[in-house]
Amino acid sequence: MASFSSEVGKAASLSAMVCPHMVYDLGSPLAGLGQNEFIQAATLTGWRYLLQHEASIVGSIEIYGKDSQFRFGSFSDGLAAGATMTTIVTAESTEEVGVSNYELSVLRDASAGTWILWLRSQAEQPDVFYTIISANPLLKGGQPVSEGQLRTVLGGSWQESSFDDRPKKIATA
Repeated sequence: MASFSSEVGKAASLSAMVCPHMVYDLGSPLAGLGQNEFIQAATLTGWRYLLQHEASIVGSIEIYGKDSQFRFGSFSDGLAAGATMTTIVTAESTEEVGVSNYELSVLRDASAGTWILWLRSQAEQPDVFYTIISANPLLKGGQPVSEGQLRTVLGGSWQESSFDDRPKKIATA
């Protein structure tokens, strides 16, 4: 597999756009979606490019659209750009990803503050997912996550059962 992160080393002394990847947004509601329906709920919204200055990722640019109807979308110098590159390097260092053919994409759920590296299989292997960043403490940055875990966490069940361990008031009639 050609290394996505190797582009950074090639352009280390120049300012460049590296690691182009498609961006998919998850709509809602996600709760109750089955295995195949979950990923099918993702909508291609455009392309994202990481911005490199010397040896550092300093931001990203998004181009919105599809079917050759693209326009400038946004510029970000936030955490997600650097975290994306770190996650790509982490994923590529695994045996599973390092020897296989995957298409680099990002899957976002804005309502959950979650960005997922989505390595879409171009062969018989299943797709691979890694958390880039997430407001949800059940998804740890740089860690692999299964499609089933994503369905559970992003589908909303974690909100109802996890973090509030305070005693509940029982209504009496």
